[in-house]
Amino acid sequence: MRRSIFVLLALLVSRLAMAQDSSGAGVRVTTALHDDGSRTVTQIDSENHTSEACTYSHGDKLIRKVTYTLDDQNDPLQGIVYDGKGRALYKAVYKRNAMGRVSEEVEYTMDDRLLGRFVYRYDANGRLLKIDTYDAEGNLVNPTGATSGSKQSLPRRNR
Repeated sequence: MRRSIFVLLALLVSRLAMAQDSSGAGVRVTTALHDDGSRTVTQIDSENHTSEACTYSHGDKLIRKVTYTLDDQNDPLQGIVYDGKGRALYKAVYKRNAMGRVSEEVEYTMDDRLLGRFVYRYDANGRLLKIDTYDAEGNLVNPTGATSGSKQSLPRRNR
C-alpha cells in the first residue's frame, strides 16, 4: 500500500504542474515540499510526452524517482518507479474515468507479474472518497477502505 501512495503523490504533483502550464509546450519544472522535510521535483516535457518526479530526503539524497509516459493531454499512462540508486522497482499503469481522474492503478513487477490493483472511488463532486486495494490474486486487502479523512486519500503517494 505504501508503494501506491508514493506513485499517487508523484502523479498528483505531475498533474498539478501540468495544470499550471496549459500551453502544452516545452519543459516545466515544479517542486513540492513535504511535511517531513523531503521534496519532490517534477519535470514535465510536454513535447515528448514524458515526466519525471524525483523525491529527495531532507538531506538532498535521492529517495525515489518515477518516470511517466504521458498521453496527448499530458496525463500519465504508465510509470516506472526507481529506488534512490536507480534500480527499477516496479511499474504502474493508470486507467481514467470519464472525468479524467485516475480510476484504477495496476502495478506490475518489471517482468510483468501482477503485484496488485488500486481502485479509486470519488464522490459526485470529484473528491477522492476511498481507495480499494487488491492483491495479485484479486483479494480485497483493505475491506474498510480509505475515507476522505484518512492519510491514504491525501496526496502523499511519493513514497
